[in-house]
Amino acid sequence: MVPLSTGAIQLEWQHRQRVLELEFESISTIHFLRWDPENGVEDEDTFPVLDIERAVELNEWFMSGTTV
Repeated sequence: MVPLSTGAIQLEWQHRQRVLELEFESISTIHFLRWDPENGVEDEDTFPVLDIERAVELNEWFMSGTTV
């Protein structure tokens, strides 16, 4: 968890080369970065905070490349 100078909060997860970052830009918007150079994934976009399905999809993507 990283506080940003803009007042936003960023959550970061990393497992080997796989990275997922969620930045809570505003009360209504999340900016994300998912990156996995080993598999050619580099994706960055925003989505509404209330889009739970998108948040779950990003979490599932990250967890699919980790060992629990």
